[in-house]
Amino acid sequence: MFNQKVFKIISIALAFSILLVFKEKTLNSLNLSFGWWSYSEILINYPDQFVRRGLLGEIIQLFSQNSGSIKIVNNFIFFNFLLFVTLLMYTFRRYKLSYKIIFLYLVFPLGILHMVVFDNFYHRKDLIYLNLFLIVLNLFITHPEKHKELKFITLLFTTVFLGLIHEGLLLLFIPIYIFFIEKYFYKKKLFYVSYRNIFLILNLVLFTISTIFKGNQHQAENIWNSLHISDKRLISENINDFEFNGIGAIGWSFLEPLNLFYQVLNSGAIFYWVFSFLLIIYFYNSVFFGSDFKLFQFKITQSNLINKFYLLYVPILVVGWDWGRWIMVFFYSFTFILLESLNKEDIKNLYLSRNNFYFILLVSFLTVIPEYNISEINYNIFEQYYKFLVNFKNIFL
Repeated sequence: MFNQKVFKIISIALAFSILLVFKEKTLNSLNLSFGWWSYSEILINYPDQFVRRGLLGEIIQLFSQNSGSIKIVNNFIFFNFLLFVTLLMYTFRRYKLSYKIIFLYLVFPLGILHMVVFDNFYHRKDLIYLNLFLIVLNLFITHPEKHKELKFITLLFTTVFLGLIHEGLLLLFIPIYIFFIEKYFYKKKLFYVSYRNIFLILNLVLFTISTIFKGNQHQAENIWNSLHISDKRLISENINDFEFNGIGAIGWSFLEPLNLFYQVLNSGAIFYWVFSFLLIIYFYNSVFFGSDFKLFQFKITQSNLINKFYLLYVPILVVGWDWGRWIMVFFYSFTFILLESLNKEDIKNLYLSRNNFYFILLVSFLTVIPEYNISEINYNIFEQYYKFLVNFKNIFL
């Protein structure tokens, strides 16, 4: 009980401190604290016709009113991240997860501390998916037998919204949502069509629309020309160069993503990604199964936690070179699938050994899981931790 209270204070204080530093980076700043690729991808809009990934940028352009978008984007990113931290902590506690484990989630290489210290993930559209996922999940676990139709409609609405923001997110969350649909809407039908199949049909329609309206170089140029000059300068030193950023990617053929996939393979860093995945497996096994790997294997194979739709991750890895993003989405999504597979008593009695706790803590502070090709990055981790502490200190000066 004493440890639980100590970790509660530490976890809440850490989350609050992270948000304070993050507020200075975003809400109180007119600078771009994250990557220019993410910024350009956020600003994809509909300047002359519908194109994939354009919904979020179109909304931002409405608020920007023909001026630079950095303030609007920074505000959005702050509140989106704030919502993620709030929902994450709230949902963990709804499952009665101990604060000791929550603390490890905060400092893990995919946790919110690393996101802010190393400027990873928080500026990606994937965080919108995780927020909507956590909202839908909380609806599911609140009076599971009530208002099922309304809950399913909410799920379909979030599917459409995400599909219009980034079609890749559809492939990511299909296997995750299939698990929850089969658990909470088992044998539910609408006009003799199961909820599961309705969900799959909607995803197919949305992905087909994204394929038809994938965009071309001319549309990418129109999107680029619709941006304010200050936004162009944040993205590229040459304001006429738009081909290699999130906007230019709209006009790419299938060959460009394949070339990036080849670069990942050719970088010699594949083992690093394997290590990242094995670290997640070790984390799950230590936290949820008391280091009993046979129990972990049994749960995975016998409890329908893994379905055939995870094969959709294969094309994502081939055409999407930023593997760290997909690993991050999987890490959080599958966490709640594991929590769903455990009963309240199991969660209450979760045992995390002292050795495993300190090992995970040590590895977390010395490891960064990046968004994309690790061979192109040098994080200087101790320098980044120092900057974080300095930024935190400066808040009170």
